[in-house]
Amino acid sequence: MHQDLMLLSNTLVYSHRLKCGTDEVATKLLPLPNWSLLSNSSPPSADWLLKTLAPQQPVVFLNTDKVPGTEQTGSGLVYNDVEASLVGLIVKSLLKAGVAAPDVGVISIYRQQLKVISRLLQRLDSSKGSSGDSLASSGPSSSLRDIEVNTVDRYQGRDKPCVIVSLVRSNTGGKVGQLLLDWRRANVAVTRAKHKLILIGSASTLRRSHLFKLLLDLVQEHNWLIDAPASAHLNSAA
Repeated sequence: MHQDLMLLSNTLVYSHRLKCGTDEVATKLLPLPNWSLLSNSSPPSADWLLKTLAPQQPVVFLNTDKVPGTEQTGSGLVYNDVEASLVGLIVKSLLKAGVAAPDVGVISIYRQQLKVISRLLQRLDSSKGSSGDSLASSGPSSSLRDIEVNTVDRYQGRDKPCVIVSLVRSNTGGKVGQLLLDWRRANVAVTRAKHKLILIGSASTLRRSHLFKLLLDLVQEHNWLIDAPASAHLNSAA
């Protein structure tokens, strides 16, 4: 695990008792063999996306406060369509940059959000060949269907080179729900990535939780927070 990722877990749970096994492990970055292809084909409006994916930044919190993407609720279910769309864009971009699909994992505490993300990735995978989608890689492991989308509990004891965490909650009342107050689940979510962790969520909502206030304070201290622009979601399902 990269040392920046370990710092998150050490700060939130382990009181800085965890240590990286070797210097090589502590500094290893996510390989993006086609990074130049992605950066050269991205418009200036996608600068936030390139900053989010940049391998030299192992930890990113993508703040969605400027994006019109409040959570949706119904029948006891919580999900966020706009946040799911951002996940789709990031996943497509990672594959274009040369990351193999099995090396990318998507996590959410909310099962309905996982269903929304899975359906979106299946739709994007079905349409990428016919649409000429420039964000889709043509490598042997580039199918969006090969991205593992699962709960925190299902990822217990396993890791991936790159992990995207969809935090879902975004509301004016600052309600984070009971699931995001679970320190164990939060610790598992931020420790599944070996080289790159992308957290997506509303900083203003999540800051109402003591746990995520600690996380956000650390993220801001190290300049790991990136504000998604208001139009970020408009390109994500293209």
